[in-house]
Amino acid sequence: QTGMKKWSIPAKTFLLGEYAAITGAPAIVLTTSPCFEITLSDKIGLHGIHPESPAGKWWLQQGQKDIGLQWNDPYQGHGGMGASSAQFLGAYLASMHIQKKIIGPKCMLDAYLQSAWQGEGLRPSGYDVLAQSQHGCVYIDRQKDFFQNFFWPFQDIAFLLLHTGQKLATHHHLQTMVLPSSNLHQLTAIVDIAKTAFEQVDSHSIVEAVNAYHHQLLQMHLVAEHTM
Repeated sequence: QTGMKKWSIPAKTFLLGEYAAITGAPAIVLTTSPCFEITLSDKIGLHGIHPESPAGKWWLQQGQKDIGLQWNDPYQGHGGMGASSAQFLGAYLASMHIQKKIIGPKCMLDAYLQSAWQGEGLRPSGYDVLAQSQHGCVYIDRQKDFFQNFFWPFQDIAFLLLHTGQKLATHHHLQTMVLPSSNLHQLTAIVDIAKTAFEQVDSHSIVEAVNAYHHQLLQMHLVAEHTM
């Protein structure tokens, strides 16, 4: 039965590097559970996936006529956890499985951008898709084609993810926003400090980096009011 094949894809949250990632600059993305799930199904069609979403566009473009996709969202559509990118990743992995093709990060990213970006406004970074194909805390630097996985190394601190209940639709948001270029190098410098903090297990530095990044985003008017 095809319905037995299932992919579990973690949720994602940018720890550091949001917005700078659009330029291919470094970022650190947290992947967390509970996981989203995509299942191949004998029930033909898309179930829980909009045909105009990146996942829907990719799946329909692949011409899968006799097999369906079932989506399960443990966050029940609350948003902000990377559901759209997880959907795409699931649809992509499922189509590659059916076609018996080998998956590489570059091909996957190209496929995502082809499905997610229509050429209007800022191009999505694709860092969410890259991170959600990994595990733990994922450091990504697309300018150098480099990524690295860290387990959360800090024994004396942890993080909580708080939901505001409000979501910015990323693709609409990127269509209308302008990214100020003058401060981007400062954002990159902070992410570099945070990467060193992960490597040296320096919890004081990681807290300082998170606070510094938030302060910089405030200065650049890149923090949504409802998250303040």
